[in-house]
Amino acid sequence: MNNLIVLLITLLLSVNLYSADYTNSKMPANSKAKLQFSANYIKYGEQFLSSRKIEYPYFFTEGNLYIDLLIQINSQSAVSELEALGCKIKVEAGDIIAVTAPVEKINAILALESVKAMETAELYSLGLNKSKEAINAREVKVDNDLTPNNIIGGEGVIVGVFDTGIDIAHPDFKNESGTRILKLWDMTDKTTGKAPEGFDFGREYSKNEIDVSPSSVLEKDVAGHGTHVAGTAAGNGSANSDYRGIAYNSDLIIVKGFREDSKPTFADADIIAGCDYIFSEAKKLGRPVVINLSLGSPLGPHDGKGLLAMALSALVGKGQLIVASAGNEGGLPIHAGGEVEIGELIELPIYPLNLCEMFEHFCPDIPDFYMTAGDIWYTASAIDSLILGAYIMGDNGLELYQQKTIDLNTPLENEMFTDDIGNPLCFITFFNTDELSTNGSGNCRIQIHNGGMLEVPVGEFLWSIGLKIKKSGKVDMWAGIPIPDGLPFMPQIGSDFYYGDNFMTLGTPGDADSIISVGSFVTKNSWVDKNGNSQAADMVIGSKSAFSALGPRRDGRFSPIISAPGQIIFASKSKDSQQPAQTTLQGDFYAGLSGTSMAAPHVTGAVALMLQVNPNLQFSDVADILEKSSVKDNFTGNVPNNEFGLGKINVQAAVNYMLTGTDVKYVLANDVKVYPNPTADYVNLEISESVENPVINLYSTAGEKVNGNVDYQFISSGEKSSILLNVSGLPAGVYNADCKYGNKISKFRFVVIKQ
Repeated sequence: MNNLIVLLITLLLSVNLYSADYTNSKMPANSKAKLQFSANYIKYGEQFLSSRKIEYPYFFTEGNLYIDLLIQINSQSAVSELEALGCKIKVEAGDIIAVTAPVEKINAILALESVKAMETAELYSLGLNKSKEAINAREVKVDNDLTPNNIIGGEGVIVGVFDTGIDIAHPDFKNESGTRILKLWDMTDKTTGKAPEGFDFGREYSKNEIDVSPSSVLEKDVAGHGTHVAGTAAGNGSANSDYRGIAYNSDLIIVKGFREDSKPTFADADIIAGCDYIFSEAKKLGRPVVINLSLGSPLGPHDGKGLLAMALSALVGKGQLIVASAGNEGGLPIHAGGEVEIGELIELPIYPLNLCEMFEHFCPDIPDFYMTAGDIWYTASAIDSLILGAYIMGDNGLELYQQKTIDLNTPLENEMFTDDIGNPLCFITFFNTDELSTNGSGNCRIQIHNGGMLEVPVGEFLWSIGLKIKKSGKVDMWAGIPIPDGLPFMPQIGSDFYYGDNFMTLGTPGDADSIISVGSFVTKNSWVDKNGNSQAADMVIGSKSAFSALGPRRDGRFSPIISAPGQIIFASKSKDSQQPAQTTLQGDFYAGLSGTSMAAPHVTGAVALMLQVNPNLQFSDVADILEKSSVKDNFTGNVPNNEFGLGKINVQAAVNYMLTGTDVKYVLANDVKVYPNPTADYVNLEISESVENPVINLYSTAGEKVNGNVDYQFISSGEKSSILLNVSGLPAGVYNADCKYGNKISKFRFVVIKQ
């Protein structure tokens, strides 16, 4: 056997828990398991690193091993205390801090009284036309009488996209003033280009740089996902108006969140940093903003109390909103569990799928490594002990071959599990937290693996986790996968068992308290591709997408919040991406993709239009508007529910509700009321603050400046200002306008009619 493999297996099988308190309530079980890499490094040094590939959240630099962490603090003294321990603060969001820490300081970090909770950083994956008609968003109007030309397109609002980047050359992101991209932060860029203020990585491009010197922009959207998402939310349809996005006149701030194009995953610290950056840039401009996150992970507590979800919720506020995809695990029975009673002994059987093949970055970089696992969240102190059982097919069906009792208070690292004559069945890694500080729940994680040894027959057994219950409550397990309903199983460890189901498959950060999570339904099942060939898919228009993740959250809140078109969506195609000819349209500007990733930007664009009407909307406001305006049909059934949430989004109805609910007949763009609209002679602009020397520019729909045909009078008083435009000299039609004052700009449309 190769000497390196011998060393690898020796290290893997060593039980080498170091001095960190792994019963600590500050960490979930998954983080405790990941910290074993630190333990091995501290014990074996660089010899260990020579046998293992360093993967996120770890990295080795300047002779030292570091780890990225998310930390919840309960005192501002934590910042200086963490810095004194050699930690680098990456970004702060409320009471959540993302840090890079020397691994040898982990014990000291956990010992700080100012540290309430800690998680090892995680990676998140991409959550992978007739859709506008389906949600009543082809032309969204703001007048109660639905005057035909009084249309809004997100003027004055910013759409932020944290994703795989954007094709800056795509015509859908340009207008008469050049690119609509105000800022672009490329996190992959390792050149000497300027990083955004407050950050020391990546490269920031301004609108001026993109317009004046597009060849100097090194960013490319190789995956194509970000360009597609941006096109759905905010593309203006310049290449083909049939595929115009929802908030097509909004401006964009883009963050390319990959660190490497070859590794299409996002780090949670980068997600927080990217959202904080977008919000900060929008705040500098005094403009409302909504961010699209078409990404997620099925791991975590599923109750909005993971540190990433909590951090993003902390960033959300008035005029600063986040929309996220629900996830694409709705077709997989990855969940099992339910209510349990004191004295019960239940089983959670796991079909032995290899998670190393299902999920990237889930397993160590070891040849032939095979692992299945269970991540169990439970009512605190409800579980007395855990029994691992190995079932095998015998003459009379499934038979219990071997079992092993595991003490919840004793962590295990790569402990061998054998049969009665010493044959190895698997290795066990197990960690538990009986009551986590963030949500008061218990969490245990058991990994059942072969250690990279093909002779250890993990895949030959049906594994079952038996739980002895000492307090009534609730138990939920996510695994890959619990046995699905219909597979014959008779419990032989306990008296009852739970089949796998697809409930509670909503991922994080879509489970966050203040994020608008979006499920998917079908709006397209046929099209003509770039070669003129007719294509079709066997799907029912209006039905829920089979992949769309389901709620509820583990705490019972219905999820997702709303549903939108996600299958099959044609939107902007990056020229740098490779898409199949069958799902690319003629001209090569648009491609078809499916997923809750595609559903989320429909809602992002809708929220941008809502922010144009009221720039101060908060999450609770949006949820209320969606509840009052969503579509309920034969597919949604009674809502709210855990498939469609509040129903299917109806953009025009949402805007109508906002206007008629308050009996207001004006467009509100960045705190500027525009009324009456439409008008025959005068338009009044009312600004909610005292300003000096505002600049007004008016344009026809052809882009011709028409200021010379308009007189205006400016009045400023203590608390507000107003501008009265005499537009009687303008012919009937639609006009674009912008009003610049201070460091703010409000863009809007008004309609001139002739009696």
